[in-house]
Amino acid sequence: MHLLYLTVLLASHCSLAAATEWGMCKDYPVQENFTLAPYLGTWYEIEQTDNEKGYRCPMEQYIVNKDNKVELLTQVVQDDGSVEIHEGEIFYESNIKNPAKFHFRVSSEYERMGYLGPEPLSRFVMRYWVLATDYTTYSLVYSCTTALGITHKHYVWIMGRERNLSKNVTDSLHELLATNNIKVTLFPTDQNNCEIKY
Repeated sequence: MHLLYLTVLLASHCSLAAATEWGMCKDYPVQENFTLAPYLGTWYEIEQTDNEKGYRCPMEQYIVNKDNKVELLTQVVQDDGSVEIHEGEIFYESNIKNPAKFHFRVSSEYERMGYLGPEPLSRFVMRYWVLATDYTTYSLVYSCTTALGITHKHYVWIMGRERNLSKNVTDSLHELLATNNIKVTLFPTDQNNCEIKY
């Protein structure tokens, strides 16, 4: 989704709320002529497929670092008002030519702890596909994980440049998912009381 995530993605990887289907992950149409540069910056999570959370106010920041790599910083507010910030990295596989199809990888901290296997086999590397975006208002993000090619799970995030999106926009994104036969249930994300306690 994300946005996007470290703790959020790892938790959703095991979530039963995500839609599980038989077979391998499928290919879906993504945003045409996608350009990464205008996509950078801050995005807020509006809806997603995980309904089991202990946080609110998730936001993502896409930042180009000094090594010219794209970092994905995820910030969430815990129930006690404290803030957690996690780091990840956006990258393209060499055989993927579509710029709207990139991958998310957890931070080097987890790599040093030995949690990552050879790319892209590590379960902590996830696809992050932008199905639709206008860059200034909304983004529809898709991911999928597979269990030995027998079953797969869908993950979807609706993101916004602001903490709220109009119903017309979210309805149109729901229709796009239905058109592509991506069968998921989306849950609204709590973007209220986002004041940060330091």
